[in-house]
Amino acid sequence: MKSNIYSNKYIRTTTLLLFFFYLVSCVYFNTFYNAKVSFKQAQHLIDLMDFRETSIPSQAKTLLDQAISNSRVVVNQYSDSKLVEDAYYIISVSMFLKEDYKGAKDNINKLINLFPDGETKVEAYLWLSHCELKLNNINNSEVILREIISKHKLNKYERYLFNIISAELFLEEGEIASSYKSYKKAIENSSTDIEKIKVYNKL
Repeated sequence: MKSNIYSNKYIRTTTLLLFFFYLVSCVYFNTFYNAKVSFKQAQHLIDLMDFRETSIPSQAKTLLDQAISNSRVVVNQYSDSKLVEDAYYIISVSMFLKEDYKGAKDNINKLINLFPDGETKVEAYLWLSHCELKLNNINNSEVILREIISKHKLNKYERYLFNIISAELFLEEGEIASSYKSYKKAIENSSTDIEKIKVYNKL
């Protein structure tokens, strides 16, 4: 009789624990999923901007704030999660898109320090170079780009980003012809019509 009571208690306890972990897991995945969706929606709105617009749409800013907030939940409450790297990436790029270049730079450095061999490593360094450019640290931006191209074989999207940043650097230095060539290379490495249109608008 006693063994049955203990057995039933064990089953109930185990069931409750499994249910608890299931709920935690759902909250965790939903939080990151919501961050990712908000981030992608904001990017889409920004990509569709008219080239004459000088600031991103308010709806995009709201979505980026949501992406940052949900990603911070993942970083702070699930620090051992395999999604922390992606969460830091979303925080960093979201801040960059909101033109908070200092905040973006700080979070990219955290991302690089925590995941030196992570899947987002090359993109993280590219965004870091872009932050340095936007913060008017031209030399730092150039040094990072040179290191990237000398140490890594870039994929198509990374080459797209690399050439966008290179074009902006050339513009800063008044090298119009070189900037034009880099924008052309960015178009060649674009994967979508929207990416192409963004570059054409810059041209």
